[in-house]
Amino acid sequence: MTVGQDLDRARAGVAEAHARVASLERAVASFVEVARIEHVALTAGSGTQTDYLRAEADLLSARANLVEARHREIGARVELARVTGALEIDWLNANLEARP
Repeated sequence: MTVGQDLDRARAGVAEAHARVASLERAVASFVEVARIEHVALTAGSGTQTDYLRAEADLLSARANLVEARHREIGARVELARVTGALEIDWLNANLEARP
């Protein structure tokens, strides 16, 4: 594989990962609203606990998928930095957020 192909693949990986994160962020927002509506319906007596729990489960699944997508996006950004020769400790400090 050539350097140009590696670079193209790394750029495409970042773009794809970023698009997936954006899509899943919208999905999570949608599931938050569905869960809220199901909770309101349950509280008002017109919904079922099963519908509410299903909405909560869907929300948790979407959030888990979002975390995984964010992890893959970070990996794609690191790979792009590696391919371009920018992967150094200063790059890591400037581009990745440290969380306890």
